[in-house]
Amino acid sequence: MAYDFNSIRNPVMKRLFQSIFSLTAGHDHDGVNSKEVIVGTVADGAIATAKIADGALTANVAGRAKMADSFITVAKLATDAIETAKIKDANVTLAKVATTAKTHIFTYQIEDLGAGVDISDRVIFFAPAGIDVTLVSASIIPLGTSVGIDDSNNCLVGLTDGTNSIVSTAWDSSPAFPDAGTVNSLGTVDATYKVLSAGEKLVLNVTNGATANPPAMMLQVVYTVADAV
Repeated sequence: MAYDFNSIRNPVMKRLFQSIFSLTAGHDHDGVNSKEVIVGTVADGAIATAKIADGALTANVAGRAKMADSFITVAKLATDAIETAKIKDANVTLAKVATTAKTHIFTYQIEDLGAGVDISDRVIFFAPAGIDVTLVSASIIPLGTSVGIDDSNNCLVGLTDGTNSIVSTAWDSSPAFPDAGTVNSLGTVDATYKVLSAGEKLVLNVTNGATANPPAMMLQVVYTVADAV
């Protein structure tokens, strides 16, 4: 605040005060006169303003931190998306398991036949509506020892669809009828007739020569199922 030096009536004192507190020259204190002190006070104000600016900067930093948190949240959403992808992967894996689970094994007990006794056109399986059954393989497991099977009296075991042969094998002296407890393929299934559509049947035939007397056997058929096309 400026001081009114004219209110000092004593001329000597008036000049003294004017000399000490002059705004143009002022009294020198360590190289800083009274005018610069006043300016320094203004600089203090500027420093205070700078502090406000610091506060604003802090607010900005805090704001940006919150934005960063938001970005982290978005990143979490991205992580969730990855989890969804994993679930999709899991679904794919389950689908593969389901495909494997569609492979089935069908077994049928063939009784002990007497010498020269046959099984003709016996239906042992049929394909349900809505699906196709594809034969993969067919095997027999003898449950005992054969008698009387030779070149003149063979034993044939085969599967048909009622009209067409799907797979069959005949035993005589060579190849000899298999030993008990062993798994023996009936051969390669026919590529054309191995598929049974809805309502089609799997038919068993066993044909024995006059002296051919095979033991009881377990017939094992491996097949797959799929929706009818």
